[in-house]
Amino acid sequence: MIRVLGRGPWLERRPTPKGATWVARWEQVEQGAVRQRSRSLGRLPGKAAGWHRLAEVFEELTVVLPPSDVLVATGRRGMQRGHVVHEEAARIRAQARERWEQRSDELEAALRAEATLALLPTLPSGAKLVVVGAEGEVLTTAPERVPAQAAGPLQPLLAMHDDGPRPDQDRHTVRSWLLSPTLHEYLSREYARSYRSRCSVMKHLVELLGDDLLDELDEARIESYKRHRHLYGRGQGGGPPSPTTVRIELETLKVALKHAFRLGLVDRVIRWSRPRWGSRHKRIAWTIDEVKRALTVARPPEQRGVTRGRPPLPFSADIHLQILLGVDGLMRPGEILHLGWEDVDFDWETPQVHVCSKPEVGWLVKTERDADRPRDRWVPLSPRLLEALRERWELLGRPRRGWLFPNRADPSRPRTTFRGALARVCEHASVRVIRPVELRHTGATIASQHLGFTPDDLMAVGGWASPQIPYEVYVKRSTKAAARKMKRGAQGLEEPKGPVTVDRRGWRAMHPRRGEEW
Repeated sequence: MIRVLGRGPWLERRPTPKGATWVARWEQVEQGAVRQRSRSLGRLPGKAAGWHRLAEVFEELTVVLPPSDVLVATGRRGMQRGHVVHEEAARIRAQARERWEQRSDELEAALRAEATLALLPTLPSGAKLVVVGAEGEVLTTAPERVPAQAAGPLQPLLAMHDDGPRPDQDRHTVRSWLLSPTLHEYLSREYARSYRSRCSVMKHLVELLGDDLLDELDEARIESYKRHRHLYGRGQGGGPPSPTTVRIELETLKVALKHAFRLGLVDRVIRWSRPRWGSRHKRIAWTIDEVKRALTVARPPEQRGVTRGRPPLPFSADIHLQILLGVDGLMRPGEILHLGWEDVDFDWETPQVHVCSKPEVGWLVKTERDADRPRDRWVPLSPRLLEALRERWELLGRPRRGWLFPNRADPSRPRTTFRGALARVCEHASVRVIRPVELRHTGATIASQHLGFTPDDLMAVGGWASPQIPYEVYVKRSTKAAARKMKRGAQGLEEPKGPVTVDRRGWRAMHPRRGEEW
């Protein structure tokens, strides 16, 4: 797939608990629409290394920059006139323009050659172009992908040079099936909202399982894949992948296997357990003082009294409500971002929020409904969380539907993360930098140690399916606390002092041999 560059790129520094990471952002033109794209470059020694790494990423992603007249003719926009470009960004854009010219020259030379053109049907949105001479010699090979529009004139030549059925049509490998146009047509039709996410996670499946035959996959092979990803894999930011990341990858494989089963390519759909392993990150919990300082800094401008002329906030105005939902509501980051106004109930005797699955956004939420363990729950609202939700509701005109945190590029979809905004709040509030999932960890710690929550209360509010985590992580065993409770409860269990008169007239005893009352 050819990625056409719009405006950008830009580099952004984001603080993390283990140091700052660099994130690249740019605009990408896709089917006449401009999309915002970003990519984490990991922890780098400086900004110069970030620009160098970004140039390698663009070359790997085959990002090109066609001439301005091509963009105008197709109704697409590129770099706007008068836009200030960083010198390194200008160098990257020049390299992207050279890639476009080189690609155009190779394609034009191949189309004019009097030879047989073969397209390998294993790439979803393009093909690998191979020019073969009359005697079978390879004249030109273009390893870059050719767009679908350019493949149109080649179809008559393909029909003339048809060697019959290919050997992999009956027995697909994982690589040929995951990259086949048949599967991608099905995914784009049935899973339109999560299609991009599913395509992005296929690279790990193709890399590790690509040569395995589709009908010979078994549970042992999947277990080895999970073990390899856990030990040697790399997730976002350069760290190890989380179990949720690997689960999303395997969910894509399961969808592909189910569709292959419907078409008769495999005779069964194998089942495997969910990947589970402990996180390698040491979780951080804020103190009550740190929570107060972060909430004070993250308050929206209208509540902080920011006057006209002040510089804009370096983070989103929604971060205040997101912190409250994590700390007071004990919600996961995916549950926070996928809340809708239809899930908030202000009229109930106890105002509460319904945390449930969202089928319209795909399977990227941990609260998805499971046949064995339904994860829907109702979370009661604390007074300050109720006040913040009401203010937001009144400000937006009392909506009944829609996302609490809609995506800026596409309001029909929820936002994907607030990690960068939370890190910037931590810097401005001079508190420890934490991840979004550690807001829930902070709330559970405060609830168990200061509010008197029992493990059952934590399971009801936080949605833990097993009491193992509340008992092992949040409930602190202390003999002093047990002594206080025993002293308080022993007041009603004290023995009477002085002589005691016992009335034996109402007693009944059992006969020692016959076992009856006498």
